[in-house]
Amino acid sequence: MNKQSSQSVTSSPAESAAALLSADALVRRRLLLKGAGTGAATLAALTPIGALAQTQSTVFVCKNGTGKDVMCTVSGVQSAAHSFGPNITKVTAGGKGVAYWGAAAPAVTPKPGVVAVPTPLNTWPAGVTPTALVKTVFGSGAAYANTGLFAMTNRYASQDMAHWIAAYLNAKAMPASFPYKPAEVVALYTDTTKRVAALAFFKGYLENLA
Repeated sequence: MNKQSSQSVTSSPAESAAALLSADALVRRRLLLKGAGTGAATLAALTPIGALAQTQSTVFVCKNGTGKDVMCTVSGVQSAAHSFGPNITKVTAGGKGVAYWGAAAPAVTPKPGVVAVPTPLNTWPAGVTPTALVKTVFGSGAAYANTGLFAMTNRYASQDMAHWIAAYLNAKAMPASFPYKPAEVVALYTDTTKRVAALAFFKGYLENLA
């Protein structure tokens, strides 16, 4: 059985104030140079997206509705298939589902007078306490604001907020395969004009790892 993190949540509602990157800017940042120095990476960040396709090496992709590889972003999966240059290595994006983050460890018989509290079976990312409240990450206006993060993925796994928490945990735990950072997940939730599309994206494309 894995041990859960005992650290407190380092993220806060202030994360939602982070500016959400444009699709092109997000792609630029996700295009990584293999063995490139700092100078080259800095130059790449300033390079037009068309040129990046010819010079960069790795990009996160996922399959769109027709089975074609597309940039794995909220807007990318809604577009036609992208054309990738010969120097591009496509890495399939992905993350764990709600069931993974909400799986409970075997119950332990508590001492008399002590209420047993379910704990995660799988290790949560460092810096996130499973008993922390939803509002500590997504703000006091969030759905189920006063419910614990693990309780949402465990007892309330059918609710939309459980998927947002899964996305946040994926962003924390697996930056090598998840195309958004934790603050960007929070920003997508906070932006009500993007929330519906982002939720569908996370559920449909990034809860694909066992």
